Amino acid sequence: MLLKLFRNMPKGYLPQIGGALKNKQAILWAPGNKTLSSENMSQRLNKSVITGATQLAFQSWEIPQQEQTPLICWVGLDIDYDDNTDIDLIALGKTLKQASIVRTSCSGKGIHVYFVLKEPIPTPYNQANKIVKAISEPYREQIEAQGVHVCKSDKRMFWFNGGLNETILETKSFINPSIMLNLKSEIIGQGTQTSKPSEDICCWLRRFNCVEAQGHFPCYIGDIVNVLRLYGEKVNTISPCRGNGIKNGYLNVSEYTIDIFSFADDHIIWSFSDLRGLL
Repeated sequence: MLLKLFRNMPKGYLPQIGGALKNKQAILWAPGNKTLSSENMSQRLNKSVITGATQLAFQSWEIPQQEQTPLICWVGLDIDYDDNTDIDLIALGKTLKQASIVRTSCSGKGIHVYFVLKEPIPTPYNQANKIVKAISEPYREQIEAQGVHVCKSDKRMFWFNGGLNETILETKSFINPSIMLNLKSEIIGQGTQTSKPSEDICCWLRRFNCVEAQGHFPCYIGDIVNVLRLYGEKVNTISPCRGNGIKNGYLNVSEYTIDIFSFADDHIIWSFSDLRGLL
């Protein structure tokens, strides 16, 4: 299951995995909130009867999760039998062709609906739950429109091995959500290309090989940082800003300003204001 859910995860990352006793009492989160040694992790995993994963991937199992910048690799819907006793959830699951995988829950009666992202999304850890819920929302609405109650669609541990779990649908479908996040205002929205910035702002966008438009644009900032340094600009980052082309920041472009936000640094690492245009 891990290989299927994290099939688009880049090298250098690890799924966030979990282990639990038969009653679903969690005894392992890797990474968790505290430093975890490989020996401790192995001991807890051996004691686990049920195993699973969250939607996130990290670069280390040992470093606390809140100290890392994860990738969102998939989202899921948890549909409990107890909330839908008059619905044949197994039959429903077989019709959900938009999903990547549909699998029965540990009870064998409910279903878990998984949507694998075509391209994982980097996010500050404290924003991950909000983004997972935002990506899941359209799929939750589609299913609830059929009179089905969806129990959970947030960032959480999905237990998918060790119970009465069986795959009832598997497709080649991926999702490619157009989620763009303004981390400063914490508003999720889409970038806009309806208004062109000033000429000085456009000059920088051309150097970055970016679209000449206003908005919030997630992007791979490694190449942009290289351009800035080539022009002698000071970039306020302690990160190498490398990510094998994966989106690891965003451009925030207005008519007279441009900011570059780094997910790894969790702050704006470079900004420019067109003072001539403002006068």
